[in-house]
Amino acid sequence: MTTPEVKTVLQYVRELLEDESKWTKGASAKNGSLFSTDPKGKFAERWCLAGAIIKHSDYELAFAVSSLLLECLQKTMPGIKSIVSYNDYNSTSHKDILALLDAAILACDAEETSNDKA
Repeated sequence: MTTPEVKTVLQYVRELLEDESKWTKGASAKNGSLFSTDPKGKFAERWCLAGAIIKHSDYELAFAVSSLLLECLQKTMPGIKSIVSYNDYNSTSHKDILALLDAAILACDAEETSNDKA
């Protein structure tokens, strides 16, 4: 079950990572010199998928958002165990990350529509 807060975080993350220069691999966040930094810190300029979620949520909400993303990802990649490893795979592109976020946002929309009809 998703909540409006989950969808809101997904939308913030999608907006943040839409610019490919704001996305990274290998660290939750990186500063302007490409060194690892706190994803919520003032020096962060690039985020991996998980880092962008952390930037926009608390622990409990980050878990819910990550769980939904993993659920969406496992529909096409059943063996995948984490969004962190997916983000960091050599073959994962920026376009793949945006597509995953879009799929999760659509899943939230579908659940809202389903709940409205109930």
